[in-house]
Amino acid sequence: MTKLKSYEAALEDAACFYQPDAGLLHLSGSDRIDFLQRQTTNDLRLLTSNRVINTVLTSPTARILDVFCLIDKGETISALSLPGRHPETEKFLRSRIFFSDNVSVTDISLESGQIYIVGPNASEVLKSFNIQLPEMDRVIDSYTDHDG
Repeated sequence: MTKLKSYEAALEDAACFYQPDAGLLHLSGSDRIDFLQRQTTNDLRLLTSNRVINTVLTSPTARILDVFCLIDKGETISALSLPGRHPETEKFLRSRIFFSDNVSVTDISLESGQIYIVGPNASEVLKSFNIQLPEMDRVIDSYTDHDG
């Protein structure tokens, strides 16, 4: 499909886009929420089970390093990273862990993939695969588990 046809499909019907260099980090450990709270701009108290929040990862001088879509998965937090940013982001986050922090950062980008379905009929495409469209800013847990 040409770029113009893809654009028209996204406007008028539905289009599917694969993000080839998508990033996915998992943060685990009992201090994961406090750790992310210190590193990002959003209030992580808003992050609850099956809810998605967006937040910005900043440097100590307030430079934007990455933008995350965070998903609370119970014992871990999944952080969808901007395309191509995950190696630098993982390295930066690891450098910010204090010796007393109980947190680990794992890049599972190579084990996962991201597909975007957009357009006025995107929900119909999902329904054709028996996938229920979640409410705004919510996640249906079985569709976010990278292990299947």
